[in-house]
Parts: sequence; C-alpha cells; structure tokens
Amino acid sequence: MSCLAALVCPPVYAHPAAAHASVIHQTTVLILEPPPVLQSCVNHSCNPNAAATCDQGNHTVAIVAQRDIRAGEEVTLSYIDESLPYKQRQAELRDYGFVCRCDKCVADAAAARARRQGAAKGTKVGKRR
Repeated sequence: MSCLAALVCPPVYAHPAAAHASVIHQTTVLILEPPPVLQSCVNHSCNPNAAATCDQGNHTVAIVAQRDIRAGEEVTLSYIDESLPYKQRQAELRDYGFVCRCDKCVADAAAARARRQGAAKGTKVGKRR
C-alpha cells in the first residue's frame, strides 16, 4: 500500500445506486481493483460493517457487507482482530498510525474510565450478577 494512496483517497461511503436501493445488503459485493490502492480507501472500525476477501487468481479484492449499510454510511473494515480487548486493539492500531475512536472504542474507553473512577471512590462499577 502506498502512503500517498492512503492520504489522498476519500473514505468509501455506501451509495444507493450500488444496490439500487437505500441500503447495501449483506449480499452486495464491491469489487476493488487494484487491491492495494483502493482497499486503502476503506477506513477502519473495531465494529466494521464490511469485510475484505482477496481472490489471488484474478487479483481482486471483494468488500462484502457484513450487515445492511445505509445510504451515506461509511463502509468500514477492521484492520485488526476486533475481538481483542480495548487496550490490545489500540496497541495494534498504533502500528497504523492512529488512535481508533470508533463507537466500540469510545464505549470501551468510557467503561474503563467509569471503572477507574468507581475504584477511586471505593465503589464497584460494572455488571451485576
């Protein structure tokens, strides 16, 4: 991947014409060629709405919706294993040169902050059993 390509590509957004509707459905596949350049245009999320698959035979990458994507919603991929705990996800994403602020990371950071504040006050914060 070229750093220049990553810097000049705008984010990829769902376009209604792609699915001839207001939603890109899970069965919709976007084919990107050449893979290293165009795939770099898809931003990261720890809760992605799409996944990339590579076909070595014809050298294409297919971006496949993992759930319905509304028109105008950004298409996102996970650059890492999104099942990792928050701190590990952030550590791995440092290699990509950014701090993730997706909805999942914002919620995980807020929960960690609440636990720390609760611990500082001597109260437990978390799930009740």
